[in-house]
Amino acid sequence: MKRTLFACLSFSAILFAGDKDFNGRWDITVPENERRRAWWLEINNAESGKATGTFISAYAGDLNKFDESSIQNGELHLVFRGRGNQPQITHLRAKLVNGKLEGTREVEGAAGKLAWTGVRAPKFKTVDPKKLKAGKPIELFNGKDLAGWRPLRPERKIEWTVKDGITANVPAAVDLVTEQKFWNFKLHAEYRVGPKSNSGIGLRGRYEVQILEDYGQPPNSHGNGALYSRIVPTQNASNPANE
Repeated sequence: MKRTLFACLSFSAILFAGDKDFNGRWDITVPENERRRAWWLEINNAESGKATGTFISAYAGDLNKFDESSIQNGELHLVFRGRGNQPQITHLRAKLVNGKLEGTREVEGAAGKLAWTGVRAPKFKTVDPKKLKAGKPIELFNGKDLAGWRPLRPERKIEWTVKDGITANVPAAVDLVTEQKFWNFKLHAEYRVGPKSNSGIGLRGRYEVQILEDYGQPPNSHGNGALYSRIVPTQNASNPANE
């Protein structure tokens, strides 16, 4: 009897050790994701059998906590239950393969699955902001053309124009990305939006500062100036449309 009990305990310990490898932050690539939106996943306490964490792009780019989690036979299963105007239930499944996550995303009632892979997010050194010094300003837009910019999706035609020192685009135009890369930075941007406009400024392929025509509305995590679905601006500084 003692031998049997010892064998069971040892086997459980091995399972928990493997489950712990799911913990951490993961950058996710989705080959069939047409808009190339940023996806990432954070998992904590997987070895407890009750993992907690968050996922980006469960619903329209929001930061969502998963409602259920389980690990069986080496497969992680996360469930997101939609709310409000997005009531769908989403299933995220993944296995660890050579240190990477290989998984699928499936929405109940929708056809097909999206395959994805995840790699561990890079760890950044913490820097004391007081020790940073401002560098020479760099103009990202020269006021004449789109030099220094490229389309996020290289196969797409750029539908942005420049006139009188201002860029403009047609609805659903491909996102633009700077050709230069930056580390710590301060970004100054000026923009004007038309009625019912919805846009944004993407940072590090991971975060979005929301640009929205919402003059007179109370600040919220999806409003103008918000770090989308994460940080509410201290005030709504929007001007009326076209200003």
